Amino acid sequence: MLDAVGTWADAAGNWLAVEFPDATDVPPMENMIKLSGLLTIDRKFLESSDYDISDSESCPSIERAILLLEEKGLVVARSTIIKESTCSKCEGSYRDCGCIKMVGAEVRQMIMDFENLGFFWTDRRA
Repeated sequence: MLDAVGTWADAAGNWLAVEFPDATDVPPMENMIKLSGLLTIDRKFLESSDYDISDSESCPSIERAILLLEEKGLVVARSTIIKESTCSKCEGSYRDCGCIKMVGAEVRQMIMDFENLGFFWTDRRA
């Protein structure tokens, strides 16, 4: 099963390299694979100084964004900080229990308290 994780991680890395070839700050794979074996990609919020909004109709960034919206099905998603949650399986604090919601079909993270951070673009449905 561990061989399958490596194969999948290689395929995911290759896909990312093709889809986002201009990225120069991609973190090493060892910074993304957690001890649980799950591959996670941390999202980074952009500072207003990191981008420029142009009114020009021929802006390449806007044209690329429209293309991504249409072809990739990008949608807006909410980002939150979970302050408190409970595990549906063991009924303990989800942060402290050993259950994994992405692996166990019977495991759910029940959010008791959270803070809304804002919104971001993604191609994954909630």
